[in-house]
Amino acid sequence: MTVVIDRPRGRDELDGLVAACSAETLRQRFCGQVGALPPRYAAGVLAGPPTRHDALVARAGSAVVGLASLVAEGDDAGELGVLVADAWQRRGVGRALTTALLERARDRGLKRFGVLVLPGRTRLLASLSRQWELVEWSIGPDGTSCVYRLF
Repeated sequence: MTVVIDRPRGRDELDGLVAACSAETLRQRFCGQVGALPPRYAAGVLAGPPTRHDALVARAGSAVVGLASLVAEGDDAGELGVLVADAWQRRGVGRALTTALLERARDRGLKRFGVLVLPGRTRLLASLSRQWELVEWSIGPDGTSCVYRLF
């Protein structure tokens, strides 16, 4: 099935994505136990101007199977977050969303982006490092924080 990258349209489709994710997938994305998208995050995804909170979804048919968002941190940086439904993981959805979202960010003048991942997500960090230059990283009690350069 073909995946289409688009802007999110409503809370119902975001709730459908969350329902297609296991508790572990949600824990890894939000660095804690959640049963739904945090309300402030969901509001930003749906209504935030792209300069402050940009978001894209991946659709397979009528279902949303992935979400990527970039929250601005200053004038030239943002924090990236990606959520992909369990059945769609390791099928290129996250990469397609990340690439499209970061191209938009670069076109707006962003120069770098950061991620915070829980311990053990080495495959994810390796994938990001293959596409973008790692310029800073640190390990803290919440996980690994990395900053990448957009070019």
